Amino acid sequence: MNLPQTAPVTASVSRSKDVKIIASRSRTDRLLALATTALAAVALSGCGGGTPDPVDPSGSPTSAPTSAPTSAPTSAPTSTVQADLSGACATTTPAASGGLPVCAAPYTDGVALRLPAAPSPDQGYGAFTRGGAGFATADGTVHEVSAGVLDQASAAADAAGVPDYATTAYLATFTGEEVTAVTPVLRIDRDALVRSVFAGTTMVGTISPVDTPASPQDPSYSGDPSLPIAITWSDDAAGGQLSGTIANATSSVQVAGTCLPALSSAAANPLVGGFTASVGLMTYPSMHAPWDDELVFLWTQDSTGMGESYYPSVATLMGADAVAGTWEVVQHGSPTSGPGMDLTLQPKGSTPTTC
Repeated sequence: MNLPQTAPVTASVSRSKDVKIIASRSRTDRLLALATTALAAVALSGCGGGTPDPVDPSGSPTSAPTSAPTSAPTSAPTSTVQADLSGACATTTPAASGGLPVCAAPYTDGVALRLPAAPSPDQGYGAFTRGGAGFATADGTVHEVSAGVLDQASAAADAAGVPDYATTAYLATFTGEEVTAVTPVLRIDRDALVRSVFAGTTMVGTISPVDTPASPQDPSYSGDPSLPIAITWSDDAAGGQLSGTIANATSSVQVAGTCLPALSSAAANPLVGGFTASVGLMTYPSMHAPWDDELVFLWTQDSTGMGESYYPSVATLMGADAVAGTWEVVQHGSPTSGPGMDLTLQPKGSTPTTC
């Protein structure tokens, strides 16, 4: 199939070491990073004075994740990409005039996104991994990326200000083993991406107790996560957001053979004030700076937690950038203004039952 002419992102410089503002895997390091960058964050999108950007009813940020331009770089020469991407997803919508084909529904069995094989030794279809740490190709290889490509790829954004790389598959050109140019070839529907990874799943772990005596109007959470928690996520997404429910908010539940007590039975029940059993999640690429990719935990429209380890990239759908380990959720803005959580994604089908 013939795809429309699109501008490749090119660069010949070597990749520099990435420095992210909020990127530490350690909870302690993330808390320190939040504290030491609070003043600098005032000038950055997503951290106006330590308050998270508002989220509209559709679940999309009402301001752009970065101050990126809303169109792709135009300095690179155009090229025509020949590829049949109709089998990349279970449902792929043909390209509209001047646009890209859209993956409307990834596969639900095996690899969710199945890109074509490399058309030549110095090219390959693939996508960026979270944080711009690499570029994964269909054969499972993760390549280094030149700094110029990272800069230009993060600058291209859609009309809503969401960076293109968060929902785009590319044809990459290599110089040696390094990616030195990428051309967009396929767009992945934002809801389909979130749904593919998290819809119908359960997360279990721990949540911070509220400081006592608790103030419902202004609760604080200075302790580490220690109370058991189970969260179930809905089967569908809208506006890039997935709704969820804390399953053990008021009654005990059993997950993976373990009975978790109700949070309401704890003397320091964290669910007070605006912290309720109704929650949500959404992706937020380039939150504080380019490639600072965060998965946001939604308590209310103006109270959120965040953590990058569970951020699902397009490469995640390819099986090359797995969501694994623990999602360390730190409250956005002031870390003690909301409960911290350590959450682990359970295999699909692990539904909580009463116990």
